[in-house]
Amino acid sequence: LDPSAIKAYDLHPVVSTANKTTRMMLGKVQILSARAYWDCATGKLGGDDSAFSLMLDDSYGNYYWHVCTALTGEYAEFADTRNTKIISGQVMQACELVKRFNIPSIIVETNGVGSFVPKLLRRALAQEGLRCGVIGQAATGNKNERILSGLEPLIKSGVLWAHVDVLNGSLWDEMKDWKPDVRNQPDGYLDSGAGAALAAPVRIGQMVRNPTSTTDEHWQPNSGVFEVTLEE
Repeated sequence: LDPSAIKAYDLHPVVSTANKTTRMMLGKVQILSARAYWDCATGKLGGDDSAFSLMLDDSYGNYYWHVCTALTGEYAEFADTRNTKIISGQVMQACELVKRFNIPSIIVETNGVGSFVPKLLRRALAQEGLRCGVIGQAATGNKNERILSGLEPLIKSGVLWAHVDVLNGSLWDEMKDWKPDVRNQPDGYLDSGAGAALAAPVRIGQMVRNPTSTTDEHWQPNSGVFEVTLEE
């Protein structure tokens, strides 16, 4: 994986509403979907980073790695011993990212210490009045193969972009030093980005054949974009 092959950009998405339609724009490009992937870790000194990535994509097949950062500290810190209110911690940092970038869903890797994080995150989101889906997902299979399948095709085909803050952060060195034949190595940021990339939805946007002049199959609204999840 070559970080120098990733295209850089320096824009942030803008969400606007007009004619009862909400859309997200990245410069002049309309973003069709966005999802975050959180590779949970305790964030302790000397341990793995708790890596959080946000991936956007457009109708041209481009992917935009917009956030790649570490969440730090305890998963949640409470205001009192009864744990009635979350006041800080990694889940509150995730909430701030949801607010800032209008993130509609977060996939939380539940392997190991992350098993109870989705419940804490849902509680923090509800407390902050945020509408964001939380999906707990156990990572299966070989991690290195998953990273390669999520990132290598995007990099080699030239459709992967990354915000300058992502490229100037910890991702660059981690990707440059990463070796697909080594098992235990720093890979949290790569894992979170690959997870977000692989979670891209399959969209139905047009007919698979050209309708004849006598065919009337206008099943799609004028400006609609649909997302479906296919069961494997």
